[in-house]
Amino acid sequence: MHQHKSSGYRHQSPSYGGQKPRAKGWRHWKRWLVASMITIALVLLWQWPFSVMSSYIGLNGSRVARFSIASTGLPQTDSVQFILIDKDGNQTDTINCYVTPGEKLTLEGDVLSFAPWLNIFGLHSGYKPTALKGCALDPKHKDIHTVFILNDGGDGFFSWLQEQKWLSFLAEAHYEKSSFLQVTLTAKNYTVYTSQQGLYVEASN
Repeated sequence: MHQHKSSGYRHQSPSYGGQKPRAKGWRHWKRWLVASMITIALVLLWQWPFSVMSSYIGLNGSRVARFSIASTGLPQTDSVQFILIDKDGNQTDTINCYVTPGEKLTLEGDVLSFAPWLNIFGLHSGYKPTALKGCALDPKHKDIHTVFILNDGGDGFFSWLQEQKWLSFLAEAHYEKSSFLQVTLTAKNYTVYTSQQGLYVEASN
């Protein structure tokens, strides 16, 4: 009788201990799942800036746009042709609008600034034009200015980076707003360039 009870006790032990490997396996699987999700998130975050950089132009004297001004024959009315240029020097968009002589065209854009050591990975600081303001579609109503959206406006990475102040040692995002005075008596054609200090314009007859 005593031996029978003892063997019964030993018989229950394996079933009780058999649950431990399953519990350990579940915890191990959860750790692997969390680690995998973190890895995927980091890879996607790393790839994000590369996906938008094709819209940005280097801050090294590259052309952003060119525009020309011509008289329309209407009183106090000039026509403007604004041509957007991409980082490869190709024309990407053309805007035709009207202004009062002496008014200003305003070009707005986004600037991404990366730490210099990130250049070795292909991340370079750049400027992206996002809006043109100061001219009208209707020559008879030049006071009704139109906002022309360029490059589909701002992008998600720029907006996200603006809120991540703790990443400023790696990258920063800020707006750039530049106004260009139209000197119609001395020049008809202008080119807009980038620089580390901001945009600048050169005029040519």
